[in-house]
Amino acid sequence: MVTASEPRSAAELRTDRPLDPQLVHKSAFEQVFVTDWTHDAGENWCTVAGRLPLAHARFSDSATPYHDILLIAETVRQAGLVVASEILNVGDDRQFLLREMKVELDPVEHARRCRDTCDVLIAHDSTSKVKMRPGRAMVGGFLRAQVTIGGRPAGVCEVTGAWVPNDFYESFRSGNTSQETSPPTPPAHGDLETRTGKLNPANSVITPIRPTGQAHSYEASLAIDTEDPTFFDHPLDHIPGLCLLEGLQQIALAAACEELAVDHATVLVSAMQMKFSRIVEFQPDVVCTVTLDDDCRAGRVGCAQGGRACCEGTIRIARPDR
Repeated sequence: MVTASEPRSAAELRTDRPLDPQLVHKSAFEQVFVTDWTHDAGENWCTVAGRLPLAHARFSDSATPYHDILLIAETVRQAGLVVASEILNVGDDRQFLLREMKVELDPVEHARRCRDTCDVLIAHDSTSKVKMRPGRAMVGGFLRAQVTIGGRPAGVCEVTGAWVPNDFYESFRSGNTSQETSPPTPPAHGDLETRTGKLNPANSVITPIRPTGQAHSYEASLAIDTEDPTFFDHPLDHIPGLCLLEGLQQIALAAACEELAVDHATVLVSAMQMKFSRIVEFQPDVVCTVTLDDDCRAGRVGCAQGGRACCEGTIRIARPDR
């Protein structure tokens, strides 16, 4: 594991090997995108460096020539775990509950995928805050960071969440868990949506979209595959938030293609702002929904399970060909 006892400049951070997978709750090195970090009490409270892959089975499988916003979201998540473990000294006896997450690529052109845009910096600024209980037991925090890709400003990210004791985490989940906890059987590829922004049909995570009866509004079921090496790189007993975000990204793109009569290689999700209210179990079915604005440039998205909202938020859709 890399340590940073003395503050360093961003230019000194390494991007030639990943950090310890255990630090970011991963098993495989190919799923680790953060590479180094430094802690500074100055304008950038903490900066985490990373390396964006060009040949990742999921995140590089974009129909458009841009880095997947979910790749940026995952890198931000991993950067937050580095901050928690290495700077805030959050112990292994706590679980992180994600409450809000915002990731915005702006300008999108700075996220064009090529050899010169692999290095990424997540620079947490001084507006980031940490809340403490008496005795300095961590309870929550807000992290805001500037995203730089290939040396150019490429957007912002914000994460709000809480680190809670294991017993609190289990009690929080107890009201969600259904009697049937085993994962559903993943549908065949022919039963999946194809206009998802992915070139490989196996990377679709939603069933074909269906109209809800409201204007510009569609829904689809989340297709869960616990053998997926990205979302389930290690065994989990629930559906991870990144999988939910993938489902929402895909339904938004499929709906935009339907409304605009365009190919999914011409649209991409350039911003997501989400609030999470529940941990999502394997059962019952998870339904993803989207309602696009009239111009299909933005919309509202959400996931629900058993009729109860799990996460809700907004997305922005870019059309780089325009």
